[in-house]
Amino acid sequence: MPFNELISEEIYKFDLTNLKELDQMKLLDRYDCKYVFPSSILPKLLKELKNEYNALSINNTRCLQYSNLYYDSPDYALHRMHVNGRKPRFKVRKRNYRVSNEVFFELKKKNNKSKTEKFRFPVSNEDGQLTEKEMNFLKKHDVKLLDLFPSIKTIYKRITLANKNLPEKITIDFNLEFQSSFATKSIDGLIIAETKNLRSVHRTFFKSLMKENKIEPYRISKYCAGAIYTIPDIKYNRYKPKILLINKICKNASGIDSRI
Repeated sequence: MPFNELISEEIYKFDLTNLKELDQMKLLDRYDCKYVFPSSILPKLLKELKNEYNALSINNTRCLQYSNLYYDSPDYALHRMHVNGRKPRFKVRKRNYRVSNEVFFELKKKNNKSKTEKFRFPVSNEDGQLTEKEMNFLKKHDVKLLDLFPSIKTIYKRITLANKNLPEKITIDFNLEFQSSFATKSIDGLIIAETKNLRSVHRTFFKSLMKENKIEPYRISKYCAGAIYTIPDIKYNRYKPKILLINKICKNASGIDSRI
């Protein structure tokens, strides 16, 4: 059975949640933890998760397509901040929830203690240069770097799970595609999962499941990876081990070539 059909079959066995219930978790101020692993093990993991988590459904769709348009400076200062692990740091993007065609302008900040805060407001479209309203929004949140342009777009499918008993949200991203003005790169065979929870939430079923399967937390950014794959000559020495890991996972899954 094709991968997407297999995943759809498993996710439709989950109990459901909706955006209103998900928003009640109030996880805009949170701690995040990411994991990367081959897509081949996702069906097995979903089987084990279905009794502990609800799946987000919008318009009767549970594998939701997202696209993010990221902004950066002409010298890619935001990319460098992330690649070099600098804190505090931030990302600026427009996110399009394709199933509902809702678009939000978002600022995502990570402080010196690795706490993530997200601020956003709805906008009318995904594309284009920053508007005056968007620049004022960034100024309000103490962002001084305003010479930003649309640098890359990431497109992917996402499953969102909500813990039935704890304030924890899981996102599972797959079928990634990166687009810039220079190139387009599809990444198949890779899963990027992320837990989002309050600091007080330490042990969860998902984290225990990752440990049982010998999947360790791994810091990775879809924006940084997308920039490295699609923007020529962009610096990424410190990110090279992460790109090599992605390439290894993808090559084992489907023989995708790497840029290295």
